[in-house]
Amino acid sequence: MGRHGARKMCKRLSVQGLDEPKPTLVRAQRRAPSGVLSIPTALLRGKLRSREEAVGVGSSLRPLPLLSWCAGQSVRGAASWSLLAIAVALIAGVLFLLLNDGAPPRSTSPADAPETPAVNAEAERTERGLPSTSTRTASLPTEGRIRGSLSLAPGTPAPAQWELLIRPSQFYAKGDAEERRIQFTGDQLEFDVQGLGFGGYDLHPVAEGMNSMALPLELSPTTAEIVVNLVLSPAGKLHGTLEHEDGRPAEGIFVQIERTKLQDFDADILHDTTTGLDGSFVFESLPDGEYELRYGEAFNPLLKPEKLTFVAPAMYLPTRKLIGISEVTIEVFDFAGNPIPDVSITGAGSNGGTLDHFTDASGRCRLTGMPVGHYRLRTDHPGFSSQGKVFDIEPAEGSVLRITLTE
Repeated sequence: MGRHGARKMCKRLSVQGLDEPKPTLVRAQRRAPSGVLSIPTALLRGKLRSREEAVGVGSSLRPLPLLSWCAGQSVRGAASWSLLAIAVALIAGVLFLLLNDGAPPRSTSPADAPETPAVNAEAERTERGLPSTSTRTASLPTEGRIRGSLSLAPGTPAPAQWELLIRPSQFYAKGDAEERRIQFTGDQLEFDVQGLGFGGYDLHPVAEGMNSMALPLELSPTTAEIVVNLVLSPAGKLHGTLEHEDGRPAEGIFVQIERTKLQDFDADILHDTTTGLDGSFVFESLPDGEYELRYGEAFNPLLKPEKLTFVAPAMYLPTRKLIGISEVTIEVFDFAGNPIPDVSITGAGSNGGTLDHFTDASGRCRLTGMPVGHYRLRTDHPGFSSQGKVFDIEPAEGSVLRITLTE
């Protein structure tokens, strides 16, 4: 068919409803030279063939060879380019790994580090609304303070006066601790001590006839102020009894107690008394502590000194017996039978015991707790002549020695 005839056929196909008016495009999409068609091309080819059969064209139409080759190459080219892109990516990845594994590690020295602008920490704290560290350091206290109150045990009257002893601690590091003694009256039960150096302290309230315990604490810049409560409690009583070896009460025996092993905050205590008619004695208002108990005058001890540990509220000692101890009453008169007061009587016994007394207004001197034995004594008075006397003290209920002085 010539060119003119083909144009007429195309025009006829277009009039009858075909989508492709150009015969060359119809021929190109009917068959690919290689026999491989894409899905859109295959669909179009089937559609054209059905329409050609409908209009009587048949199989006389053939696709152009060049267009069929390009259609086949387009399918194979797309797959080739995809494979090529994947291969290039794999090769690039392998080269990257090889180059990084063989490269030496980068230096992290300060010289190689990138320069960063200096940050002002104080300015940053100010911008954030936080307190300045310099201000916080400057605000730390430089001295300590101890304040508090003194409490009394229920039913205990307040002492007339008391002392607050503050001394370097025996439990904490002393540091700059200092000793202070502050006096208070009985109605001053609160205290406030300022200007103390930092360190460990022992607080001890001291009052006569009262018990208390030391309170350890530590002052530091972080605990510069401490509030405490100190307690005073009543002291106790010590009871005892003396009797002779025959069971008679030892009346009028001199008894003395003294505090020993004093701590720095302990008060000195030295009390004395004499036994009553029943031979008993009592020491009141004794604080807890170590003591030594002595019977008889220092120059005439009747028993070995006794050491004891006293703890309030009370302590009762067993009855002590005086072995080989008796008593004597000395009476001094003039020739007219009048008693002579203030006569000095001195002397000593063969088994111990000394005399160092004065007669009373009735001219009498009663000596108790005297070891039995042989004695020598001497009397002295400004208005009378001195006189010596020898006598014996027997283990009896009591004896009387009468002396008459001359002018």
